[in-house]
Amino acid sequence: LNGKQMDFTGFTNTDRSDSNGLKQKITDAEEIQKLSLALEMEKERNKAMESALKNENSDLSNNYQKLLQQYKFLETELGKERIAEQNAKNRT
Repeated sequence: LNGKQMDFTGFTNTDRSDSNGLKQKITDAEEIQKLSLALEMEKERNKAMESALKNENSDLSNNYQKLLQQYKFLETELGKERIAEQNAKNRT
């Protein structure tokens, strides 16, 4: 390369004494890679948590609907009993 160095980015570095700068670039690139991996792992954890929360929400919604139906049924039955009691009082 005619006395020039090629760094990992593909750019030529004409100053061979700038090894500290190159080391810093490599260190920075490694740190970026670590952070990128950590970000991807966090995204995967978030997806798993979102899925778990959606499932739990669905279960809670289903349970709520069942309880609401049961409440309406019991309310109807109570209304029938009150009507029957009122009719019995009216007969006497």
